[in-house]
Amino acid sequence: MASDRATLLRYTIGASLAAAALFYVFGPSLVPNEGYQGLSKHGAVGLVNAGNDCFVNSVLQALAASAKLRKYLRDALATSCVAAQSEGEVNIRASSFEDLVESKESTINEENLVTRALSQLLERLTDPSIKGQTISNKDFIRALERAFKARLSRRQQDAQELLQFVIEKLDDEARARESNCELNGKPHPAPFPIQGELQSQIECMHCHYQPTVTTSRFFVLSLNVPQQGNTSIDSCFDGLLKQEVIDDYICAKCKLQSIISAKVRQMASQSGSALEKTSKEVSDAKDALENDPEQMADDALFAAGHTAPRRKITKHTRIAKYPEILVVHLSRSLFASQSSKNTASVSFEMDLALGTADRHMYRLVSVVTHRGGHNSGHYETFRRLTHPQSSGQPQSDGGKKSLSSALEARKKMRRHHDQWWGISDAKVRSCDTQDILGLQRECYLLFYQKVH
Repeated sequence: MASDRATLLRYTIGASLAAAALFYVFGPSLVPNEGYQGLSKHGAVGLVNAGNDCFVNSVLQALAASAKLRKYLRDALATSCVAAQSEGEVNIRASSFEDLVESKESTINEENLVTRALSQLLERLTDPSIKGQTISNKDFIRALERAFKARLSRRQQDAQELLQFVIEKLDDEARARESNCELNGKPHPAPFPIQGELQSQIECMHCHYQPTVTTSRFFVLSLNVPQQGNTSIDSCFDGLLKQEVIDDYICAKCKLQSIISAKVRQMASQSGSALEKTSKEVSDAKDALENDPEQMADDALFAAGHTAPRRKITKHTRIAKYPEILVVHLSRSLFASQSSKNTASVSFEMDLALGTADRHMYRLVSVVTHRGGHNSGHYETFRRLTHPQSSGQPQSDGGKKSLSSALEARKKMRRHHDQWWGISDAKVRSCDTQDILGLQRECYLLFYQKVH
């Protein structure tokens, strides 16, 4: 699904993996098509493909399906714009990123660059007054390029990698806003809704020592797709969350115990200062063994010819913090003598339940699919139709008509709930739930929104 990394070496700007990954997506590019306007046949807003833009357009359409994300972006800008206006940092009435660039009355607030551009585009993609139109992504691309100080390449790219860059930049801007609030003594803004946390715990099967739990943040939860004909998203989650056994691991506690035993044997043939030195090393090792084996497991303490024992451990990973918006990446890349794509069918449901003691319920709002091979193909988005929420309660006219109206309203909501848009750049078609559930071989990114 991604282009040959070797062709991107000339764009590398640093030795770090982060810089290399950045220029895997950002590199020399064509200029976006200026001012294109078209019409789609259905009541959804399409996006112009100015040249291999499907990986960008699919991500934007998928994000537009999340009402929680759109509200978060609006609230974030409303809070920051009040401060910015008072300080003369940004023209909050600018209608687009281009207006901000060309405005001579103010400078751009770099901290909110991507947040503002994404919010503006997602609002347009869900604006009923322009449904049926095709709009351009150029303002968002220009903001993204400015934020990363690089041009967006139009060669075949990976939608998941672009999504990761966009979300990380949104998080960076959210952290900057939070820092500004702390400095100015203002209430903290709402937490970033796409961030979750994973916790991993290992245990030595020999001595049962458990090191400190490791916690890591995630924005996109990558799940490996098993190499079999048919599988399910539950099986993919099991691959991440089920307990696994790992061989050939050096346990800190077993290592210290081995050091102590080796040093005690060494002391039997020592005297004078050498004995005193070894005795001190044994004492220190015993203290570490008692308090924190991880703080002291230096190979230099080993006697000559002695090595640390290798153990089997169990590893268990769990989701410690469930995000409001859960993005699941079904990793289909296979690497052997050459890269290829895993085309296994992955069944998934509209509603996803996670957790054991505390259940967290999610509803599917969009799906990004990929058709083609590992190094080429086309991305599309399937997006749930958004509609105003209705209470479905009978009106207070006190009769049969009120009850029948409420029942009809509920039926209408169920019909809306079953309606989806299939969006391929500027082309839009209507779909239903069964169409979406049939995307088992093509599904690549699943966007879930927490319901409770």
